[in-house]
Amino acid sequence: LDMIDLHELEVEIAQNTWVRKAELFFDNNLVLHVNVIEKEPVARVFTENGSSFYIDSSGGRLPLSDKMSVNLRVFTSFPEVNGVWNSKDSALVQDVKKISGYVLHDEFWMAQVAQISCEKDGSFELVP
Repeated sequence: LDMIDLHELEVEIAQNTWVRKAELFFDNNLVLHVNVIEKEPVARVFTENGSSFYIDSSGGRLPLSDKMSVNLRVFTSFPEVNGVWNSKDSALVQDVKKISGYVLHDEFWMAQVAQISCEKDGSFELVP
């Protein structure tokens, strides 16, 4: 047990962009427990120039994964953002999270809406 650096392992696991938090510990029976909390994607975004990523439940940006795809509503015409969100981008991300959350938790809207377009004036257009 002295040879295993749990903190180093936690840090290594937490470096994965899809991991929010990692916790490793041994119980009294010397059984290793690994608790990992994943980031939860809430929307798939396509920018105006065609790049794509997910927005997670905390408003962060997640890269696409080769190993999985998530059944989410697609937001198109998202303004291109390089680096950190500015205040206008942050407000848009919060709106995307709210709309996506509403649609995802309502069977009717999930069946009706396939795409949501981000308009230049800050409004959204729902596309069946």
